[in-house]
Amino acid sequence: MSDRCPRTADGTFRLTLGLPTGLTTTATGVGSYVTKQLYTAYGEPTVTTRKTAGGEYVEDATYYDLTTRRITHNSIKAESATGTMSDRNYRYDDIGNITSIADLPELGSADTQCFRYDALRRLASAWTPRADVSCETAPSAANLGGPAAYWQDWTYDEIGNRRQEVDHTASGTTTRTYAVPTPRG
Repeated sequence: MSDRCPRTADGTFRLTLGLPTGLTTTATGVGSYVTKQLYTAYGEPTVTTRKTAGGEYVEDATYYDLTTRRITHNSIKAESATGTMSDRNYRYDDIGNITSIADLPELGSADTQCFRYDALRRLASAWTPRADVSCETAPSAANLGGPAAYWQDWTYDEIGNRRQEVDHTASGTTTRTYAVPTPRG
């Protein structure tokens, strides 16, 4: 290999992409913000380690689908933590809409958000199901869960203006209707 791809101590190759690998500052008592930044071969950030002088580091790791390059997983861990504080997994439909975000941290509450779209790829419904309910199940107030439970639906007119928003809760629904002014001729 050329010196553009030197081997690391573990025998793997490290690409030199000309991208920044850290961020320092002259601010008193700070020293640096980013102490390590790694990238994929496509230049996408993978592991970012943030730490200021005298502080703890926080490591953010991002993983990508090998074919679509969409983010599939992201986790965050602090130096003193015994596990991840955030561990998000992203699912998409075939055309690239996010259908769910499941945060399954080792520390803290799990939370899943589900999303459905209309035929024109506009967000039509978003909700947080209980842990035992999948995103494939139709949303219902009885199946809501997570640390910040919600269920909202939206409708649009034929040119894409939002016409209605419906908030669903165990105690009922709240509907907001939007009016679009008539254009002047």
